Amino acid sequence: MALLGYKDFESGNVLSQGDLDEYLMQGVLVFADESARNSALGETNNAGGLFDGRAVYLKNVNKVQVYNATTWDNIATETYVTNAVAAIRDPLIRLYMEAGLSMM
Repeated sequence: MALLGYKDFESGNVLSQGDLDEYLMQGVLVFADESARNSALGETNNAGGLFDGRAVYLKNVNKVQVYNATTWDNIATETYVTNAVAAIRDPLIRLYMEAGLSMM
C-alpha cells in the first residue's frame, strides 16, 4: 500500500475498500510498545499494514516513529521537541506540543 495523499470525495460517489485503505487509513497508529507494533503490523514491508512511510506512536517510550522500508526511524526526541525552533519548523511536532502531550 502506498500513501496516496489527499482525495476530494464527492457526494454520491462510492467509497471503495481501496480508497478506504489508501486514503483514510493514513493516520498515526498508537501502540503500547514495539512488541505490540510488530505483532499488529509485522516486521517486514508487507501489504498488511507495514509500508514505507507508515507512522506510529509508542506509548512506553513516548516516541513517534516512521518506517523507512527497512527500519523504524525516530522522528522526534525530547531534545528535538523541546527546541522552540524545531517546534516551529515541524508542524507535526508543533501540533503535538500544543495538545499538551509529552514526548518523554
